[in-house]
Amino acid sequence: MEIVSSLYLIEVNYYSESALLNLLKDANIRVYNFTLKKEYLFSFKIEAKQYKILKRVLKEFKIVKKEGFLPFLKKQLFHRVTILASILSLILFSFCTTLLLKINIEGTNKQINENISLYLEQKNIKKFSFKPSLKHLKELKDEFFLNNLNSLETIEFIMEGNVLFVHYSLKKKTIEIEKKHGKMFAKKDAIIDKIEISSGNVLVKEYQFVKRGELIVDDYLYYKDNPIYVGTRGKIYGYTYESVLVSVYYEGNKDDCFIYLLDEARREVSSSFQDNEHIEKEVINDFYNKNNYIFLNISYKLYENIVEF
Repeated sequence: MEIVSSLYLIEVNYYSESALLNLLKDANIRVYNFTLKKEYLFSFKIEAKQYKILKRVLKEFKIVKKEGFLPFLKKQLFHRVTILASILSLILFSFCTTLLLKINIEGTNKQINENISLYLEQKNIKKFSFKPSLKHLKELKDEFFLNNLNSLETIEFIMEGNVLFVHYSLKKKTIEIEKKHGKMFAKKDAIIDKIEISSGNVLVKEYQFVKRGELIVDDYLYYKDNPIYVGTRGKIYGYTYESVLVSVYYEGNKDDCFIYLLDEARREVSSSFQDNEHIEKEVINDFYNKNNYIFLNISYKLYENIVEF
């Protein structure tokens, strides 16, 4: 039975963090303190017993440091010691197996890491204190988790040899789902192109012409004349048509004002565009001056969400 697992601090250059983690995971290599030191340079710790596996999956890497009792004991075997020194060493070693020599907090949130360190210190769980029992560790884990329900998804306190490992995962951000609405009406005369409705009783079809104010999606389904409320959610895209007349006071050549007026007209029809909405086609109807005012009349074919509530 291995009392203490030696740890190797490894440095490796690799093109992708996710690719490296997946490679190690597929090889069943457990890593600790995985860190990006600089661009493409990663460091992490592995158990000594997994060193040969690492050599098979990574062609080039560097062992920066060896930690744990096994390297220490191997070193001591090279020294000549008396029988008394050996006995004293064994006694000391036996005593050390009851001590907590290191705490590894494995997480990416600096504030959570600091909170865990402070919590453990308050509970007298620190370096060179006696190792807590499995029952005590579970009590500590449950208490800390209950006090941090808003930020933690999971947390584990695990003793491996003389090292306490703390693993946690943060609670994922809540995804806000678009709220349901009431009945949907056509905000303009339009020819329907695409229907993207996830909830509601759709009353129209693609390529159908609808008039402004027409009910296009009902918020009720009807089963044997009984209304069932389902609400509406989604969008209906269609082609709409709009004419714009813009003008500017100018006493010079009217052609000098064309680009200015063209931009003004485009801004006017596109100011409320969202998502996939855009100008589909632009036709110049008239361009003239009158009483020192320059006028530009344009017809637009627009692609937009035609829904209003």
